[in-house]
Amino acid sequence: AENSGLEFIRVQDDGICDCKTEPNGEAELDRCGTCDGKNASMDECGVAGHIPSEKVCHTQGMDSPHWNKACTGCDGQPQPELPWNPSPQSVNDGYGYGGLRTDRCGVCGGDSSTCSGCDGIPFSPAVLDVCRVCGGNNQTCTGCDDVPRAAQVHEDAEERCGGDHYGAPGCDYSL
Repeated sequence: AENSGLEFIRVQDDGICDCKTEPNGEAELDRCGTCDGKNASMDECGVAGHIPSEKVCHTQGMDSPHWNKACTGCDGQPQPELPWNPSPQSVNDGYGYGGLRTDRCGVCGGDSSTCSGCDGIPFSPAVLDVCRVCGGNNQTCTGCDDVPRAAQVHEDAEERCGGDHYGAPGCDYSL
């Protein structure tokens, strides 16, 4: 038998004993340390060997409030194949250590963009001004009439704001 983390007991003249101390027996300690437990107290997240056993083994079995939480995200779906994050849940912004996370805006699986200002920072008050400048003050598209708009009003050749005389000063271009 292969030693899978359990200590074998050698009984004189009886061979190697299993975890029940039966010579040459088949009983093994499961991942949760239970002799011949067959991982019955291990949740679905326990199939991922990289998640510590204290996060996946539960003495209350499926009645444990922590059942499958080690690899379950805010969507409630256990995903043991995902990388495990050892940070506390409060740092993870999620319900468990794996799966989808709740973003900074409180959206499950979100990218923190729904509560971000135009600068991409969550909860930033920055908005686009009339000139389409993030956090701007409406001055970059203000014309000679001091009104901000996408198409600025310019002075004509006779320096009249919004005038229609764009030829040489003093010339009449009307027909």
